[in-house]
Amino acid sequence: MIKQSVDWVSEQGRLRNAGQPNAIDPFLENTVSAKMDTGDFMFYYADIFVESVQYGNRTLLCNTLKALSAVGATQQEIFRAMTKFGSDIPGVNPPDYDANIIAIPVADPFGWARPWTY
Repeated sequence: MIKQSVDWVSEQGRLRNAGQPNAIDPFLENTVSAKMDTGDFMFYYADIFVESVQYGNRTLLCNTLKALSAVGATQQEIFRAMTKFGSDIPGVNPPDYDANIIAIPVADPFGWARPWTY
């Protein structure tokens, strides 16, 4: 189910890069990361799953995915549920992956991410 979700979001990224309607733009709309690079977004979305396992939330992640599967959730619904899960559980949020924001050399003492550039 994780692979299918990442594949679906990757397709949304391809659509976004081609200037076509996609699920990413409405998700980022009216946020500080509205102009986030698609590659940064892909890194963010993948990290929802990675950090959930890395920081001890694999069972909760699996139970959440099982519940979504049991109700026949669409990929759009899974995308919304996983972005909410990422924010709520492991603290994975788009601004922490947005190179435009990370490049600002001002440390946010309340933010999760380190200020770095690459």
